[in-house]
Amino acid sequence: IAGEAAVFKRRAEREQRPGEVLMQPKRITFLFDTSSSMYHFNNTDGRLRRSCEAAVMLMEALRGFEMKFDYEFVCHGGDYVVKELVAFGRPPIDEKERLQVVSGMLRAAQFSGPGDNTLQAIDRACERVTG
Repeated sequence: IAGEAAVFKRRAEREQRPGEVLMQPKRITFLFDTSSSMYHFNNTDGRLRRSCEAAVMLMEALRGFEMKFDYEFVCHGGDYVVKELVAFGRPPIDEKERLQVVSGMLRAAQFSGPGDNTLQAIDRACERVTG
């Protein structure tokens, strides 16, 4: 008989052993651009719509994995560096709360002033995820 001995090994989540330390969930910050250009050019190329779709996709994909991932959604625009949409430890639990997050993104882009705070927002997001 040829082959590896572990070929038919059962692959499953390993059970926690008594006294084993639980791992902390991975912290993730998702930073979205909600500047005024995102709103104004949305009719041309759909960039804001795609960002909102990506946000919904991420929220739905991470649902049920709260023990593995602790995440937040923040956005930046011309007149603010970081605006919190979803806080760490408080993920949206139903469709209504996910809609509120997307509505917040659209509102932030619609009423954002001119300017670019991308680099400052990236720095702030790095501080938030490690702090």
